[in-house]
Amino acid sequence: MSTSRKLTLKQQRFVNELPLASSATEAAIKAGYSASTHHVAESLASKTLSNVEVQKALASIQNAATSQTIATVSERKERLSSFLRAAKPENVAVHDAISASDQLNRMENLYISKSINLNVDVDEELAQFTLEELQMMLNEAKRRKEANHDI
Repeated sequence: MSTSRKLTLKQQRFVNELPLASSATEAAIKAGYSASTHHVAESLASKTLSNVEVQKALASIQNAATSQTIATVSERKERLSSFLRAAKPENVAVHDAISASDQLNRMENLYISKSINLNVDVDEELAQFTLEELQMMLNEAKRRKEANHDI
């Protein structure tokens, strides 16, 4: 049996006003909460925001707005692909087609990362070397790594 209760009329108004208001306090006032001072209005807004049912209603509104405004991965891929498969290629700038191809490749993880991650704690052992010596050791490590990949 569900123990969740419905929102009161004022709570529902608050939920509706909050996305449009500049603050929760303003939303509480517009929702009809009687507040003799700004401090009282802030307190009522805070109390209303902490209500679990109000939080659920706000999350629902946020999820609905997000799902309607943000393109899915599939939609983005279709849009980028449309640049590559343009019916009239003369209407698509070469730069746009290349950018679309690049973005699609990134979305599919088709690029190989060439960065080297070095997590080194600089302690007394490394502090004894000059910057030039450390650079030489790094270059030697890179050379050995490349030599191992060539085998």
